[in-house]
Amino acid sequence: MLPEPRDEEAHQQPAGGLLMLPGLGESAPISHDLEDATRIMVEARRSAGILSDLDDATVALLLANARKLDASVGQGRPSGRAKLLHAMSDTLDQLPAPQERAGGLLQRFAAALTGSDPDDEEEPAPTDLPAPEPPEPSDNAGIQERGVLTTLRARHAAGLSVTGWAAHESLALMASRDIDGALHGPGAPSGFAALAAAMATILERLPRPEETDNDTIEQLFASLPPRPSPFTRLPPATHHPERDPSWESEGEEIAAVARAMGRDLMPWQRKAIDVATEYRADERGHRRYRYGTVIITVPRQSGKTDLMAPVQLHRILTRGLPATAWFTAQSGQDARKRMLEILERVENSPLRSLLTSTRSNGAEGLRVTELPGAHLTRFSPTMKALHGEHPHLVTLDEFWHLDKTLGDALIGAIEPSQITLGSRAQTWMISTMGTHASEFMNEWIELGRAGTDPSICFIEYSLADDLDPFDPESWKTFHPALGNTIDIADLAARAERARDNPARRATFLRAYCNRLVASDGGLIDLALWDDLGRFEPRPPEFGDVTLGVETAPTGSTTSVVAAWTDAETGRPCVRIVREMPGTRWVPGFVADLVERWSVPVVADGAGPTGGIVQALLDAGVDVRRLTMAEFGQATEAMLAACGPDRTLIHDGTDTLRLQAANAVVRISNGVRRFARDPERPIPAIIAGAVAMWASEHPPASDELGSFIA
Repeated sequence: MLPEPRDEEAHQQPAGGLLMLPGLGESAPISHDLEDATRIMVEARRSAGILSDLDDATVALLLANARKLDASVGQGRPSGRAKLLHAMSDTLDQLPAPQERAGGLLQRFAAALTGSDPDDEEEPAPTDLPAPEPPEPSDNAGIQERGVLTTLRARHAAGLSVTGWAAHESLALMASRDIDGALHGPGAPSGFAALAAAMATILERLPRPEETDNDTIEQLFASLPPRPSPFTRLPPATHHPERDPSWESEGEEIAAVARAMGRDLMPWQRKAIDVATEYRADERGHRRYRYGTVIITVPRQSGKTDLMAPVQLHRILTRGLPATAWFTAQSGQDARKRMLEILERVENSPLRSLLTSTRSNGAEGLRVTELPGAHLTRFSPTMKALHGEHPHLVTLDEFWHLDKTLGDALIGAIEPSQITLGSRAQTWMISTMGTHASEFMNEWIELGRAGTDPSICFIEYSLADDLDPFDPESWKTFHPALGNTIDIADLAARAERARDNPARRATFLRAYCNRLVASDGGLIDLALWDDLGRFEPRPPEFGDVTLGVETAPTGSTTSVVAAWTDAETGRPCVRIVREMPGTRWVPGFVADLVERWSVPVVADGAGPTGGIVQALLDAGVDVRRLTMAEFGQATEAMLAACGPDRTLIHDGTDTLRLQAANAVVRISNGVRRFARDPERPIPAIIAGAVAMWASEHPPASDELGSFIA
């Protein structure tokens, strides 16, 4: 694995020898382990035809990183060494890697998927040549160095220590010694944490031996051949490019990945990927896509996740080289929720033999087990997202929620991150239509409809202007999932509730007819809110309820809301107990409930409710007052429960729904809290949020009494 240290005087690069690299000088001194290992790895990959002159800039950067790391051993602060280690690992991850490295199950799967014929009789490539066996740990080795050496020796025994990956293993050993040095040395804990994070990244990118069972493998390959889809209905699209048979398409390959996940694509999904993934192979076999940007807008419940999951997994499984796919939604929590859904589907499918789940908060995703650096990862939509990455595929889900500033910033980060890949990379944006405030999405929709940019694949299914949105016959003309995964009764129930209610009507038009509307609430998705109000929780047991109290900024209205956890499902429940004008009625009403049922009472410690809290205290009622930090947590918990988590059960009243439509937040120091707008008061939403949070986070010393709903 690691080359033996050489005498400095004899340590010169021989002309035309193994370590000659174009553009790096004919007599570059080689004096340290990591640089030695990097040169061996580079030459092995170059001899195998994996690297070309196009990669020399990356090679030069690798050698510069290695030389700096070698020269700074035992010097500097841990945080500085951690940055160098991360930079080296990231640069290694960008270098084209040997396909032979993924030559087990992954290579067979990719070959079956793409119809290629892998030659199992080839002689081992230079990248497959075994490296020397690592030494046993010395008596002076630290705990991390011992662990890494044990791992490297096990990798050698498994046939994974080969010349094509020498630099990765050398870097892991170097990082282990940095860890041991920082463990007992001076320096801030943050420096050690940075080293540990670098170590984790390096180890994650090392190959591992296959661990699959034959039954799973048989299921995997049995799912690949084409089969008749149970879905047959396909309405005409409002906008859809025609398939050009002069281009190849990944449609059938992606459909096979969907089948491996236990899903059959609907006709609209198959038609979309047939066109959106048209490509031609270049002289190196790389697929160059006809469309760099794919925009798809369809109604709710059309199967967006079932479409995008196999597209993303196909991309990281079939490139041969480490390919990355990045995914986000309207918020980090929404992206996390959707990614966890994909993880669960993979873990319950034969694809688990090829992919490994990652559930660490902020980096949830899937990585290709046999190919370090190939992964699907979710990210939060922020101004700094994707900087330093080189994604083959980026997906923006429900991008109608993104404001123009953030949306433009994301595109501004995506485009330069994909520039080295050129037409080998794509950006997909998929969403239901938004509102007039969705400026970012609306500009892309207008550009797609115009059809003036040949690099954009624009697909739309929506209600025509001259059709009645409440006529079931109209739905059949555009909804691509109707008659496949949903039926008319599903839409009819929602249409009936929306017909005579202006707010619900706007939501129905946007969500289920895929039409642009002026507004349908904004912060809280009212279509989802309506779904959450259809559940009937069991009446709570005595002592399980917490009361929240909140008054409007002007004192015009006050709400008392009950919150509890449903005993059967574990889902949070909120119900308005009473909402009336003014505040004078509140102390007596709440005191009476507390006296009869010993129910705990909670309120936000700041804001206009302070007067009511004092009146309750004067009446002998104990009131738990949340801090600013706790109110921020209560806000996030409510938004998650009625948003990405979809766990909230509410009373379904128009009062609560109207306030959900009016809800907005204010952000301070990165923390969101419900805003108190005198023109659009939301006392029941705030009271429900604080009661729900307090119900789930009771003080350790409290004993809750009983309450009858």
